[in-house]
Amino acid sequence: MIWLFIIGIIVVLMVTHYAVDEPRIKEQKNEQEKSEQEYIKSNHITVTAQYRYASDYYTQNINWTKGIFYRFIVDEPNKKIHILSHNGYRNAIPFSDIIGCEIVADNQIVGGIKRAIVGGVLAGETGALVGAMTAQPHIMSYSIVIYCSNLQMPTVTIPLIKEKVSTKSADYTSAVEFSQKVLASIKAIIHING
Repeated sequence: MIWLFIIGIIVVLMVTHYAVDEPRIKEQKNEQEKSEQEYIKSNHITVTAQYRYASDYYTQNINWTKGIFYRFIVDEPNKKIHILSHNGYRNAIPFSDIIGCEIVADNQIVGGIKRAIVGGVLAGETGALVGAMTAQPHIMSYSIVIYCSNLQMPTVTIPLIKEKVSTKSADYTSAVEFSQKVLASIKAIIHING
């Protein structure tokens, strides 16, 4: 009986903590949106295409530090991609620097493209590999790695999942959709810059 009482108190404290935290998280999101808009305006970015990824922690205002948010912007007139995150991370990569992109799940490459193999049958292969990954009940990590011909910054990693999640979860589904869109954009950029 005591255990039920203790568990009840823990649940009440957690709910109260998140309810108190929610207004602060919403304010942080508003500040983040303003910061992104300032970045776009001050860098004269033309948003040709953009994709967003947000984890459940982020979208449901549960935990700002555990939440993950990325915004991937293609700026075709200025020939750059921009990667923005909720924690203030900002990165601009010229199209000419991009030489490849891979999707990595649980330390296995599940999709990718490199400048030397543009035009291959990667779309079918990528779909099959990502499909094989969903046969697993959970995943521990999922990220996008962009390769650049820049010795100071040869790789840019976008970590979408950093802890155990179900492959049936919204976080996993969103990560796969976001990564496929980013991969397709990178493939088009590499093809254009051939």
